[in-house]
Formats: sequence, structure tokens, C-alpha cells
Amino acid sequence: MKIALAHDFLIRWGGAEKVLFDFHKIFPEAPIFTLFHNEEFTKEKFPGVEIKSSYLQKKYQRNKNHRCLAPFMSVAVEDLDFSGYDLVISSSSSFMKGIIVSTKTKHICYLHTPTRWAWQDYFEETRSNSFLKRLYVHFFRIWDYEASQRPDVIIANSKYTKNRIQKYYRRDSRVIYPSVEIKSSHSSVKDLQIQASDFENYFVIVSRLVDYKHIDWAIKAFSKLKYKLVIIGEGPEYENLKFKIQLSRQGSLGSPGGSSNQKLKDKIILKRQIKNKNNLLNLVRNSIGLIHLAEEDFGIAMIEALRLGKPVIAYNRGGAREIIKSGINGELFEKDNLKEQILKVAENIKKYKIINTKKTASKFSENIFRKKIEREVACK
Repeated sequence: MKIALAHDFLIRWGGAEKVLFDFHKIFPEAPIFTLFHNEEFTKEKFPGVEIKSSYLQKKYQRNKNHRCLAPFMSVAVEDLDFSGYDLVISSSSSFMKGIIVSTKTKHICYLHTPTRWAWQDYFEETRSNSFLKRLYVHFFRIWDYEASQRPDVIIANSKYTKNRIQKYYRRDSRVIYPSVEIKSSHSSVKDLQIQASDFENYFVIVSRLVDYKHIDWAIKAFSKLKYKLVIIGEGPEYENLKFKIQLSRQGSLGSPGGSSNQKLKDKIILKRQIKNKNNLLNLVRNSIGLIHLAEEDFGIAMIEALRLGKPVIAYNRGGAREIIKSGINGELFEKDNLKEQILKVAENIKKYKIINTKKTASKFSENIFRKKIEREVACK
């Protein structure tokens, strides 16, 4: 059987890219089709893999701005040539579900989410934009719905995503959770070279720094708490969050619950991505717990924290409801009670019975993921 893999684009590492990498481990000889890719990134993360890009690759290499290529992506994805392949497994959050294959080729789409900016986020963001942008979204939705009808099988990464696929695309899907493996050794947090006077009594956030991740909610909450917050991530909101942290330091002077003898400059620490995975895991392992602020379709970071024995404080939306059980392995919060839930976890840390590693592994293990994918491939 001749197999190909497909992914929207390859420019940075995230949960979707982790799933693609798991597909690559199952089918190591399969080439990866993508709209465009960062060559340094693919050489580091997918060494030796044949990467087949669309004609947008040259445009991306010129300006490195993938957002400006959005109007061309739906056409480019239909131009990818999958002739000669018996099976294509696509990993998609937007465009790659719309590939066109022959009637003899089976297409399995692992759908991380229906295109968020066209459906779920439309009423929060798009309606305030220009008429032309709204018109573009309107026509894109027509294409996106049609594209969602093309895969023979759709796999969702959570029950939450499954429900949204049904809502927006009127398609049934099967849930296969991503695999989450933890392989790390213990080390001192001080080895991470983060400039802080003390690494006791801190929470951690590991996230892309974009607006919908709501990192500013945590900055506001911790400006009035005695606990520290370490934020790890990269993204367009980095400078904006850095400015908000400076404002929070000024506002927390003499605030209730603040620590008068603590250096405010060390209270909320913002650091760009830690590339060493072992160091990142140990940062979580030595914390009080992980804070997860976004409405995510799944949330691999939450599983990793639980398997490291740490409770998670998560926004009571999306895939978090399938992972976090309030009062047992963490707390779910609403926008107006984040501070209270942080205090509840910090002051009652011993009461949380974190999911046993073996139990968690049975649901999110690489072996289970492989077996379920192979079963889907074998189905006629």
C-alpha cells in the first residue's frame, strides 16, 4: 500500500505537529505533503522525510508571512497531486481536509478543529472587520463546508471537536485522542537559567502567546496573589504581555494578598519557548500546578502536567471538560473566579488525587493511538 501524509503547513511545533509526527512514526516511509514549510524547522523535526510543498512554498520563502497567503490556500491545496497513492492521512485544522484524491484513494482526515476563524470565532472577531474581509469569510465558509465532505473518514481529537464537526460540517466522526508520552529525568529548576530569586510557590503556563489564549487573565489574577507565575511561550502577543506584566507590578504595590518583602520584578516571569523538552517538563514538575486558559479542542499540556503529578486549573470550556475533574485532579474555572480557583488549589494541594500514570497512559498512550489508527487504515 502506497501511503502519503498531509498537513496544513509546517512552520512551528504544536499539538497538531506532534500528531503528525506520531503518524510519521507509524508510516516512516510516507512523504509529507504540505502547503509550505520552514526548511530549518522540518530538517530539525522531520529529518530525512520527503516534504512535498505546493506552489505557495516560493511565496512563503520570500516573506515568511503565512497569514497573507490565506486567500490562496484553498486553491493550492486542491492542486496537490496525490495520484498513485492508495491512502492519504491528512492532519488538518483548516485547509488540508480539502485535498482532492481519486476514487481509488482512501482519505482519512484527523481533524483537530473545524476552521476556527471561519466558524467558532466568527462572531467574536470577524464581524468587526472590514466588509471585504467578511465577504472573504463568507465565501471561504462555502468552500470549507464542501471541503469537509471530501474525506472518507474523519477522526476527531476529542468529543468536543466531534460535536463541533457535527454542528458545522454535518459529518459524523470517530474520536481518537492524541498520544501523550512523558520521558524526562529529574533536574533542578535552577538549571533552566530563568532569572528569578526563588522557584518556590509558583504556577506555570505553557502556551502560544496569542490573544485567544487569554494569558492576560492570569497576569491580572497573579498581580493580587502572593504566588509566582512563570509563563513560557512565543507568539505575537509577547511584547503586549510584557507591557501588561510591567503594569501589574505597578498595580500590585500594596495590594491585598501581595507579599511586601517579595521583589515584584520576580513575581510574574515571562520567558520565550524552552526548546529542551526535559527542562520544560521539569519546570512543570517543580510547580504547584499548570494553568490552562484557552478554550482548546484538546490540550496536550494538561495531560503532560497530570502525568507529572500536578493539578491543572483549566478554563471550563472545550476539551478541558474531558480531562479535568474539579476537586479531583484540578479545578475548572470561569472568567470571574480564576483567582479563587488558584487559591483553592494552592492552599489545598494535598487533597488532589492526580490521575495515576498507568491509568492516564491507557487512554493517551502512543501504543493505543497506533493501534486505533492502524484499525482505521485496515477498514474497507
